[in-house]
Formats: sequence, C-alpha cells, structure tokens
Amino acid sequence: MDESTTFDDLGFHFEYFKAPVSHSDGYLGISDCTVCGRKDAPVIEISVGADLIVECRSCGMANAMDADDEIAPPCTNCGGVAGFPEKKKDEHQACCECLLTGRVAISKDTRVGILSWHSVRNGAFAVDAAKSEWQLNEQCHDDGTPNTRLEIDTLDSLLRTPSYFCWQNDLWPFHCGRPMAFLGCWEQAEFNQAAPDGDGLALFNAIVYSPDQAVWENRLHDERGIYVFRCTKCPKLWGYWDVA
Repeated sequence: MDESTTFDDLGFHFEYFKAPVSHSDGYLGISDCTVCGRKDAPVIEISVGADLIVECRSCGMANAMDADDEIAPPCTNCGGVAGFPEKKKDEHQACCECLLTGRVAISKDTRVGILSWHSVRNGAFAVDAAKSEWQLNEQCHDDGTPNTRLEIDTLDSLLRTPSYFCWQNDLWPFHCGRPMAFLGCWEQAEFNQAAPDGDGLALFNAIVYSPDQAVWENRLHDERGIYVFRCTKCPKLWGYWDVA
C-alpha cells in the first residue's frame, strides 16, 4: 500500500474521511479483528476514546462499553450483562467493516463539543451544538435548527469514522448542518494543487483558521500539521493547524 491509498481504495467508504489511510490515527494494516473475529482484514486500533457497542445478553439493547477500561456497566435498559468480546491481543482492534456497521464508536472532539455514543443518545451533544449554532451554519444556506439538523444517523456516521492523526486534539468541523469530510494533512503542494489559480498561499490564508506565514513556510521550531476539511454539501473548505 502506497502513501496515497485511501479507505475508498480498500473498499471501505467512510463519508467523512477522504484522506489517505496514512493520515489516519491507529490504522494497523492487515490483521485479525478482535470484535468480530474476521481474519486478515484492514484493522484500526480501538483504545482510549472508543467504545465497543455490545448487545445486552438479556434484552438485546445496544450498550457502549469503554474499549480501554474494559468495564462492562449494567445494561441501560434492563440492568442485565453485556460482556466484552474475547481479546487475544494487547489492544482491541476493529476491522473497517465493524467500524462502518456500528459495532465500534470512536469519539470525536468537534467545534461544537465532544461527540460520543453516549452524548448523542442522552442529548448532551445537541445542547452543545445549540450553544454554538454559528459554527454549524457559518456563511451557508442551511436554516434549520441544530436539533433538527444534527440527526442521530448523521452523528453516528461520524462516530463510525476513523480519527485522523494530529499533534494535539482532533477538532472536527461542521458545515451545512453536517460534519465536514477530512481531506488530509496538507503541505504547500496540496494547497497549490487545490487552488483554482495555483496560488496555494492565498487558499491557505482564505480557509485556514488563524493563518500564519511561519506555518505556511514551516518555520516553527516544532513539528506542525495543517488539517483540511471539505463540506459534503457545498464547496466550502476549512482548515486549522497545530504543533507538536
């Protein structure tokens, strides 16, 4: 697999991750899935910030269990038990199919709060979004309210998306009432290629939050990353940068 290979190339279509696989966080290559037992599949490490979604053995209700702590709380519906899958490695690792189908949920830091399996279902994320409506609707035409725009299926799709590698915390943006798609960690070449007139610096200044010439020229003392996203409904691009 070369550096430009995407999950789409591997046959897994994540709506909100369109960057090369090498830009993801926790991709382990071809191995065995500890969630479903599938052999020789593309797998992602599942640990801090991720939940395994397991059905209660008594009532069948789906429950989220912290993949890092491996603490199995009582079922939220009946109080019964939902156990963890058997783990044969140091960490749980999920195949891309398990992630796409919702057997795993990877929490995300977003511009309107922390998105997790629990925060979607208990309404906490909708409250955070309502407080930050301008971040969901900036310079765009969608005029619905945050609660109607941020439907559970949409948010679950982001939870079923690989995280991207960054030096600090991820910061997933929204636009047109939906998560934006991650395009990758860009350098000058990617900005120049994406700019209609080839002026990558102008595009950098236009779309990156708090642009800095030293960031563009990579003159900082630490490693830096510039993370770029695209709206899935309109041509809007947005990005931000961080340092190690």
